[in-house]
Amino acid sequence: MESRSKKSARNILSGVICKLLLMIMAFATKTIFIRLLGVEYNGINGLYSNILSILALSELGVGNVLTFSLYNALRKNDQLKVCSLVNYFKKIYGIIAGAILGIGITLIPFLNYIVNSNIAQNEVIIYYLLYLLNSSISYIAVYKTTVIIADQNGYISNVCDAVLTFMMYGMQIVYLLVFHDFLGYLIIQLICTIGKNLLLSMVADRLYPYLKEMKPNKNLVEKNQIFTNIKATFIYKISGVILNNTDNILISIIVGTVYVGYYSNYYMILSYIVALIGIFITGFMASLGNLNAEDNMKSSYAMFNILLLIFSFIGAIIACCFTNCMQPFVALWLGKKNVMPFIWVIVIVFNIYLEEIMNPVWIFRETMGLFQQVKYLMLITAGLNLFLSIVFGNWWGVPGILIATSISKILSQYWYEPRLLFKEKFKCNSVKNFFTFQIKQAMACLIAIMLSYTLCGFIGTGLVGIIFRAIISCMTAFVCVLYFNFNSTAWKDLCVRYIRPYLQKIKR
Repeated sequence: MESRSKKSARNILSGVICKLLLMIMAFATKTIFIRLLGVEYNGINGLYSNILSILALSELGVGNVLTFSLYNALRKNDQLKVCSLVNYFKKIYGIIAGAILGIGITLIPFLNYIVNSNIAQNEVIIYYLLYLLNSSISYIAVYKTTVIIADQNGYISNVCDAVLTFMMYGMQIVYLLVFHDFLGYLIIQLICTIGKNLLLSMVADRLYPYLKEMKPNKNLVEKNQIFTNIKATFIYKISGVILNNTDNILISIIVGTVYVGYYSNYYMILSYIVALIGIFITGFMASLGNLNAEDNMKSSYAMFNILLLIFSFIGAIIACCFTNCMQPFVALWLGKKNVMPFIWVIVIVFNIYLEEIMNPVWIFRETMGLFQQVKYLMLITAGLNLFLSIVFGNWWGVPGILIATSISKILSQYWYEPRLLFKEKFKCNSVKNFFTFQIKQAMACLIAIMLSYTLCGFIGTGLVGIIFRAIISCMTAFVCVLYFNFNSTAWKDLCVRYIRPYLQKIKR
């Protein structure tokens, strides 16, 4: 049997390679899209993506509960229970898919209030329906592919997803170059989504034939506990989606849909970075869930501290690179007319840094099954964000809407969730150490940003200059964070467990 670390490494490596290839294709598609269809359609694209993200199944928390429910059954090779769980969740997914389609249709009369654009209303509705249908169809095989991920074989789904998505981008590029048409672009997306889900379903059936061969036993499914977790996670996740995906909607209503297009250019680069980090998280999350299922809090806490340090490095590197490279990159890529004020960059950097340093808390909370305790927390955060976004958006425009997200999180979940995790799980350790650690990392990041920004002031803004800016930013961030953590237990554990063994393998 493969070790957790080997499976995690394989899942992460395959995910990174696939995602990098897809990023290149996505970047090419986006560039052609903007140049041929314009920023107005880019704004519609970003706006509808946000609207449908609010209804996306992967964000509703059902997948998290299914994955959590499968950890023990897969670890014990209890095939009958796995089959029973998957069959039960198939029914739940079907109900949710139908509900989302119905809710999505009821939003159509309100589109003219949300879309602040010169595009004809009938076109706006047709595009929306295609987005909605694509979102609904994407639920077909989720209940099966979740088994692949929970069984620490995420690399398989990564490859399947990459192949179909790569084909989709290729067809969209050719179609845009020939026809310059948004409608066909969306139809291609819909067809490829259907193909992707059918392929993943077939792969899951081949890997786990007992899913089709065995007759599910309803008595093995702990419906009350699952329903309780789904309800708690649903409230948390839907609030989180509202929190993180209403920015484009509010920008469209308050400032204008065209500004959604401008922001989407910045957000696309950021989303690529977040996607790579997401692969890293997904790659080891099943292994971490397996570790936490053993109920060894000492080992779990040691891993938690290692992840805190890793994400401190990641957060600082992203913050420095985005600060120093984003403006010249957008100017080189799309022209100076698409470059927005530097305050946009500052706010985006602040948002993404806070997200990264809190990732370990969210990862451990979910893999440890702390669903019920936070079900209303994100609802409060989402309410705060909506209120602050409207107020700040009318005062300061786009930056005001963006900064409202972080402020609402700081006032709620950023202080509550760590306390919950330490109270319920890491009982022998003080949460004060966590907050002290985060303050120290924030200082390291701020110093790194100031140093790298000063150094990059002497470098040009062409392609070569951007590359040098990125190198300087990465090196400065890494050195600053390492300086603040060189004598820490987490750094020593990271070296002993991962860095030294990896270097020894290379030497061999």
